[in-house]
Amino acid sequence: MPPNRLTTNPRRTNAFVWCVATICTIISIAVIILGVTVVVGYIVIHPRVPIISVVGAYLNDFLYDGVGHLQVHMIIRIKAQNDNQKAHASFSSSRFTLKFDERKIAYLENRAFDVQKNFSVDFDYPVTSSVIPLNAEQMELVDTSLRDDRVSFELEGSVGARWKVGPLGSFKFDLNLNCVLNFNEIPIRFLTTRGEHLSLKDVSLVMENGDEWSIKLLNESSKVWLHHGFAKFLEFYSIKQGQ
Repeated sequence: MPPNRLTTNPRRTNAFVWCVATICTIISIAVIILGVTVVVGYIVIHPRVPIISVVGAYLNDFLYDGVGHLQVHMIIRIKAQNDNQKAHASFSSSRFTLKFDERKIAYLENRAFDVQKNFSVDFDYPVTSSVIPLNAEQMELVDTSLRDDRVSFELEGSVGARWKVGPLGSFKFDLNLNCVLNFNEIPIRFLTTRGEHLSLKDVSLVMENGDEWSIKLLNESSKVWLHHGFAKFLEFYSIKQGQ
């Protein structure tokens, strides 16, 4: 007798499974193409985040009346830099806060602007603060600053930047600025109670050993006083009142 043959009906894959497999394949190919596009786009375009920074600060006047009132005049130069070679950058309106010992003394504001590709723009902000009342600690800080001939201010704020990177789309970042402005050789002038400026002149004290000390003279009410720099001179030579 011939051997019996076992016959079975072949199984057919469900149509739903085929649809899912096809969709997954299409998604995988799309992800691969997108990944390759992003990598190639980054290599070709090489996008960079725009930069906001302080590139210069000039203290023109440091006006102090000696009894707790301060006023400053300065110019702060802020640079907006776009290092993207393929796209221009748009900066939103900005507002920066200038502080002295955490006390707000002025605001620096600018409207929205654009920076062309691979370019930078400098903005000069003239700052004239109102007369600032100081507390006891801040008065002591001013006295220390005058003695050391060094004063510091804080500048902080943020600005939004947006730029389009070819087929990769548009990107947006918030650029934060937080820095300390240090000034040496304070251009001190003094305020009277009426807000008038008192004149200061420089003199030199020459010692027997040839050392020379620059002292500022304060001319007030027809009297001349040894002022800025004189305290440091007394401290260096350990000279006390009455000696």
